[in-house]
Amino acid sequence: MDVNTTNPNSLCRYCANLSVESLVLLTTVDRQADRLPTEAYYKHHSSFDDLEHAALAGCEICLLILDCYRGCNIDWNWQDARGAEERPNDTIYTYAKELEDSSVTLFVGNSRSSVDVLQEGQILDQVSVHLGPINIEPRGSEESLEYELPDLKLLLTGSRDQRAEIHSHLIGRIEVEDDLGSARNNAIVKGWLQECDESHTEFDCSGSKGLPLPTRVLDVVSQSGDDNDVRLFVTKGSLGTYAALSHCWGGNIVSVLQTGNIDQFQESISYASLAANFQDAITITRRIGIQYLWIDSLCIVQDSRDDWEIESAKMGSVYKNAAVTISAMTSKGSKEGILKRRPKMPGPATANLKIFSDPEVPESVMISWLNNKDDENLWRLNFFGHLSKRGWTLQESIMSPRILAFGQHGIYWKCPHGFQALDGQQLSGAVNVVPDKLPHLDSILYGPTADDRSPGTIDKFGLLTEYYNLVDWYSDRTLTVAADKLPAMSAIAEALSRVLGDQSSGATYLAGLWDFDLHRGLMWYPELPSAPHVLQYRAPSWSWAVTDSPVVYYNHEEPWTCSEFDLEVHHCQVQLRSAKNPFGEVISGYLQVRGYSIPLLRSSQVVYDKILSPKTIYFSHFDEPSPTGLDQVIVGVSSGERIEMMVFNSTKEKPEDWDGDLDLEIDQDLWVDNGDRALLVHLEDIPGSTSNSGFWLLLRRRDGSEDMERVGCIINMNVDSSWFESWVLEDFKII
Repeated sequence: MDVNTTNPNSLCRYCANLSVESLVLLTTVDRQADRLPTEAYYKHHSSFDDLEHAALAGCEICLLILDCYRGCNIDWNWQDARGAEERPNDTIYTYAKELEDSSVTLFVGNSRSSVDVLQEGQILDQVSVHLGPINIEPRGSEESLEYELPDLKLLLTGSRDQRAEIHSHLIGRIEVEDDLGSARNNAIVKGWLQECDESHTEFDCSGSKGLPLPTRVLDVVSQSGDDNDVRLFVTKGSLGTYAALSHCWGGNIVSVLQTGNIDQFQESISYASLAANFQDAITITRRIGIQYLWIDSLCIVQDSRDDWEIESAKMGSVYKNAAVTISAMTSKGSKEGILKRRPKMPGPATANLKIFSDPEVPESVMISWLNNKDDENLWRLNFFGHLSKRGWTLQESIMSPRILAFGQHGIYWKCPHGFQALDGQQLSGAVNVVPDKLPHLDSILYGPTADDRSPGTIDKFGLLTEYYNLVDWYSDRTLTVAADKLPAMSAIAEALSRVLGDQSSGATYLAGLWDFDLHRGLMWYPELPSAPHVLQYRAPSWSWAVTDSPVVYYNHEEPWTCSEFDLEVHHCQVQLRSAKNPFGEVISGYLQVRGYSIPLLRSSQVVYDKILSPKTIYFSHFDEPSPTGLDQVIVGVSSGERIEMMVFNSTKEKPEDWDGDLDLEIDQDLWVDNGDRALLVHLEDIPGSTSNSGFWLLLRRRDGSEDMERVGCIINMNVDSSWFESWVLEDFKII
């Protein structure tokens, strides 16, 4: 057992010989970004017991590692995969003590890498501690699960003024001041804006310079020097530079613009009466040297429907033309404030790790526990922050070329050129508000030639794929006013319309769908077991805007090839609530179509799922939940020479007298034909097969009418050619 320590630092000899430089040199041999190298790693103690003894003898780095293991609960995903018995009160320390081979190895990497191999210039901000043998099997394989514990992650943090660089890698994140509103943090933020203004000439990052201001803005620069002096400015086409605020209302806001106070607000607005978010947004705007600020509740007349319809239609240009958008990412409501003090992070006491191997060079970095669950960056804020849950804020983020995002632990900058963070973090590629990058949408919004893009130069399939991805993510967000479902996406729709049409006119937008891509647009389906249609009319039944539940679009890798069996759309129409916003609310809509259909029969018969399984038409989705609470399963059945689809209730409860017979005995007294239909939308050839892939709408007849409404769909159904003879060509009006 080797627990020798070195004085005066009281480090064991392994930690005394350890430096960031020695770890970085190993990456030149094996450039793993966030995984244990198979060859180049730092050999530490030969066992976890030895490390524990060294920690108790006074080695501060070993003590940090030990305390992390003692305080970290086990990752239950790992435990389930390992097949271990559930021990909810155990920490990783317990499992570490049980390892037959608990040798300790260390390696350095990048905590935010999206690739396996370290890239030139990538920040090295993480030291990983590995216990056990060096596993040559791929991580996650069955061979690796038997003995491999999750690696412990330690964070490297250094001084902003003396940040080290070794072999083209910056070392560690930068220590951030606790007060996000400090003078130093403000100077850094102003530097980001200045760099973007002066250097990002190839991108449309210029913001509102030289452009007309929104209808109304707040003038936050006092002529008298009084910080409490704020007033509403009715711009009347004036040019200028302004910031915009993206935030969560979080309930009622006391001081808002109304018809009764609009004259008073032009004289003066009581700074003290404003919500904390608005006060902080004013402070930020002043500090970065911008005179005007746009806030929805103070610049749109809240008790005027006409004003809201006019101004909401301009929302996209408000954020698109702002010099910067201030995003209150972690504020649940307007009263919480934006400029906060960073909360103290729980965890073991930190330690110091020397940067260079030369004992004459004393510089060190702080090393601490990296708790990934609490580790903040812009990517996490975009997915898990409070703004990520709100409907309007999706298009606010996408339309804004430049964003200053305020979290709990830092301030972040995003523009078309790149990303900045107070702590110096890097993220690979662009930081988006959806998982997939949006290169086509980005190019038409603020690419180098965004204003010059003509429809003929656009990859329409790629652009629409990104649009459908946005719909997926937007549908999972909430709206305070349910009727805003379409208006809150209208700016994005308007931007697409300008480039999706032909040379003479834009594409026609139909309550969230596009006239020239209806076949694909109709094929949304519930992400959850169902997606009930809202009771108050908001959209036609065939539009994704008809539900408040999350929906998903089938991911097509290539454009659809037209088939002779594809649905013919003879006429389509939606009636807008207001002509002021052609991409906003609708009050009615329909499709007049001709297509091949199959009867969709309904049965109240309950059938054991193992009997239904061989005959089930998979990837069928119903919008409404099952009235019985049982799964609704569609089966293809023969009725004479015809093939029909029948909906059964499926149960997992095995009948007592079941003998294993898989024949489906249909009780004809329990099924009914209400005129429901499965309507073929698109038929796709399957290469190398006699079968085809079918995409269907499930329709039911509206009570007392010949009109049909969508009740579900079937995605990517395997269709044998023998079905073709059963299809009937029919005309439908779908509302």
